[in-house]
Amino acid sequence: MKPRYYALTHQQGAALIIGLIMLLILTLLGVTAISNVTLQEKMAGSLIDRSRAFQAAEIALRRAENHVNGLNGADTDSETGTAIYDLNSGGAQPAPTDIDAWNDNYIVAPDISGISTAPRYRIEQQIKVSDSQPTIYRLSAIGYGNRPGTAVVLQTTFGVPAF
Repeated sequence: MKPRYYALTHQQGAALIIGLIMLLILTLLGVTAISNVTLQEKMAGSLIDRSRAFQAAEIALRRAENHVNGLNGADTDSETGTAIYDLNSGGAQPAPTDIDAWNDNYIVAPDISGISTAPRYRIEQQIKVSDSQPTIYRLSAIGYGNRPGTAVVLQTTFGVPAF
């Protein structure tokens, strides 16, 4: 007959192997959870930055509308000396997505706190049938976020009635 302590001396280490496998599984779950949270943080930050850029572009559009209301049908802004771009002149129209063009021929709106680059807008005369008809303008605006490369371009059509 074998002694009782024989079962205790011949263990194969199954508990250790199972414990290490469980620890590996928990580590993988933890790393996956951390990477998921990090991705969600980046997405939320990008969404906030895009929202800031959108709001800056909206502010620039409102300033452009106020600017057009002050033109009184003139082709040049007497305050800044800026010529209004005439879409009927046959000249090449700059692409609204060409960010470099926004730095040259566009009017800079006043700075907005919390935004790294001031928004810009452009006034383009579309239709001026006569002095008794409304003048139609296309207003383009760009707003920037705090992160590099975050920009939102908005366009609207705005009519000024003739008096």
